[in-house]
Amino acid sequence: MPISERITKSNCQPKKTEVRPLTFDSTSFAGLDPFEAMNEFSQGLYKYSAHASRADSSENPYLRLNAWLLGDVAAASFEHSAMTVDGLHNINPELQDHVMLRIVKKGNVPLRSGDDETLMVPKKLYIYHPNNELSPGQEGASIGLRLPRHAINYNPPNHHRILTFEADNPIGCVVRSAIDSLLGQLEKTSRNQAQISGQMICNLVRMLLSATEVDEEAYTDWRAARHRSMRDYLLENLNDPNIGTAQLMTRFGASRATIYRSFSDDGGVMNFVRDHRLKVIDRELRHTPYSYGCVKRISERYGFVDQSVFTKSFRQHFGYRPSDVVGMECLKLDSHVIDVKTAYNDMPKLASFWSAA
Repeated sequence: MPISERITKSNCQPKKTEVRPLTFDSTSFAGLDPFEAMNEFSQGLYKYSAHASRADSSENPYLRLNAWLLGDVAAASFEHSAMTVDGLHNINPELQDHVMLRIVKKGNVPLRSGDDETLMVPKKLYIYHPNNELSPGQEGASIGLRLPRHAINYNPPNHHRILTFEADNPIGCVVRSAIDSLLGQLEKTSRNQAQISGQMICNLVRMLLSATEVDEEAYTDWRAARHRSMRDYLLENLNDPNIGTAQLMTRFGASRATIYRSFSDDGGVMNFVRDHRLKVIDRELRHTPYSYGCVKRISERYGFVDQSVFTKSFRQHFGYRPSDVVGMECLKLDSHVIDVKTAYNDMPKLASFWSAA
């Protein structure tokens, strides 16, 4: 019987007047890999795997969780062993328009979202997109909420991918207290009251986010810095045959549409990569002494497998053929060396100068 069916049967439908949690304990699935149980239970939201530092440990990994559905809000209280949780390539498409709110109760949890990295610790509140990798290196416990973006006015251009609210943030303290109180009262709460409670939490988080929006000037500077970092990353990896939009999405945690907009003035990411590959090839050809097949070797190093396509692109870009510039700088250098030797031989020698004196 699939794990999901066993979970469903072990949690009968609640009555209209009560809110019952969906419970999960990976250790209760005897004879099954606990990560397999956790991955099927999460249904593509996250992919669980062994933490690197515990991969050879005999200690069994575990995840114990109680989850409640509060209208559009999903709340969970959970405990876990050391593990890695990857949401980068496993996020359920239906949850792309949601954000995660997390309150760590025990342990420290490293969180990576694109290029942003944060160590989540107790007493703080964190809001982030589900596309991330968490690597709890120790046992821990947390409270997590899944919130719709529209319900809390989360706007990616105006909010960073990982938002941290310190323990002394007044509104953050109110939100943490409200969530703690809510989860403590859910056993006594009706389904209608639970839905209202979910809306209340969204309202509080919306107020919290309204004070963290990035002003337009700061955002413009940040966006320009990110674009420069993207360009530098592409330039450093021009000889990677797979470099492109997908790598930028993974590296910088940006959406495909954001990257397209960022490189619109360059004609797109691949046009930017092609033009700079041609420039690098042109420079290398000029500094490479002529040898049979040197043009082919250098162009293939930067992803140009079809030589006719490469030659056509090179000529369209520069107005001359690749073979026209092979070794050009080497010839200049040789000419310069000859000129220097001639000038040196024609100079009066220091010894002759003093003896003449």
